Formats: sequence, structure tokens, C-alpha cells
Amino acid sequence: MFEMDFEDCLNKASRGERDSLKDFYNLLWDLNVIIPVVPDFYVKAFGFNPKSKDVFAITNVDNKLILPIFSKKEIFMNWATKEVLNVVKPFKTFIWLLPENVWVHLNPNQDIGKEFSPWEIEILKKSGLKAIDEIIDEVTPNYETEYELEKNPSFYDNYKKKLRTVFEVYEEIEEAFLITLKNIDRDFNSVIIGFKQKKLNSLKMKSLTLEIKEMARVVVKDNVEIQVVYDINDSRSHYSFLFNDVVPFYIKTKSFPSKTSIFNKIFGFK
Repeated sequence: MFEMDFEDCLNKASRGERDSLKDFYNLLWDLNVIIPVVPDFYVKAFGFNPKSKDVFAITNVDNKLILPIFSKKEIFMNWATKEVLNVVKPFKTFIWLLPENVWVHLNPNQDIGKEFSPWEIEILKKSGLKAIDEIIDEVTPNYETEYELEKNPSFYDNYKKKLRTVFEVYEEIEEAFLITLKNIDRDFNSVIIGFKQKKLNSLKMKSLTLEIKEMARVVVKDNVEIQVVYDINDSRSHYSFLFNDVVPFYIKTKSFPSKTSIFNKIFGFK
């Protein structure tokens, strides 16, 4: 029952609502999480160094140390696909065994999970549940008070024109949107490009993101940060509400069958 409550809480927290995020951290604090470990730890269970990064199954991805953890056995087994050594610890205990500068990914094989930065881990170690408000303030900025949102900025028309030619190569992309967030405290713009797409795989997302940012470097030539969001058609996305009432600058061209092919189908010709 508790596990179901936690999964439901995680789903709600993914929408970025403050109360749901607080519930998530409070439930997570005492939750027993499953942590994959390397075989040597299992053999030397009573003689390991808890500060050694070799204890947990930490991977290095593009110079970023990442450790997956899991909220329940079924999710862990689905991720592992085969027998993987593991330990179970309350989250509040686990963070004290974690080496520095490690990112923690909760339920990485699920549609909805959670990434914890090293900063987030350290502040939880320092202040425990008292750190929740500070963490939420950091990960969910108040766009209405901190930023000016522009939904159809004409300044980037040339950039959008160039991007259309790039998007035509990706048949999975249905629509593309562009908005800007201007930080009112400093002269800095954040351009967010959002997509409605169907099953664009992670390799293509990575390639497309690189193309988008390189195009900005060449065409925009401005003090601007580019963010790319691939899930705005999902109501659970943190960013979906920003694109309400935004007109897409790219719409996939729909191909229609020729009259000949239509008549062939009607009359049974191949």
C-alpha cells in the first residue's frame, strides 16, 4: 500500500505542483530504496569503505557519475533484466553512503522518475526535510514573478526559418514551438523550443538538440540559453503550461495519396 502511495505521489510531483513535491520528499525520506552494487561489495560486506564509489554500481556517462536507485522490486527487476546484486536502505541513510559528485536517478527505466543532483543530495544531508522548501524553490522557479514570458517572439523569425529545414528530416516531429523567458534581474534570454512528437528516440533527440544549439550559435549570435523540451504534449510535463496558446512555427507537412493510388484502391488494382 505504501509503495502504491509513493508511485502515485511521484506521478503527481512530476507536474511540478508545490504541495505534491513536498509530499514526494516526505515519503521518499523514509522509503526503502533498492541500490545496485558491484560484486566485491557483496563479498566484503563487513569490510567495505562506504565512501568508495566502487561500493555502488556507479556508471560514468560523459564524465557524469550516475547511480540508479529504485522505489520497488518490480521496477528494479525490469531494469536489471538479469540478477544484479543490490542492497536496500532507507533513502535518508543511503545518501550518507553516497560519494561526492554523484547524480542519483530514481526509477530511470520508468516514464516518470526523478534525478537528484549532487547539490540536492548535499543539502538533504545537511538539513534533512527542512531543505525541502529550498530545493523546490531551486528546481521550480516562479516564472510569473522571475521571468517575462513572450510566446511568439518575432526577433527569432530567421532562426525559426532555418530550424524548419532541420525538422523536416525528422518524421516523428508533428509540431514545434518557440517561446522566450527573459530574466527580469539581468539581460539574459532563455529560448525554449518545445515539440509535439511521436516516439523520437533518445539518439535522435541528442542529435537534434545539438543541431538546434549549433544553429542558434550561428544564426542568433546573442546572449541566449537554448532549452529543448520533447514532451509538451504530455500534460504531466513541467513545461506544458508555458506553451498554452502558443502558435506552432513548424507543422509537419501531411502527404496525401495521389488520385491514381486512390482509384487503384477503390477498384482493387495493385
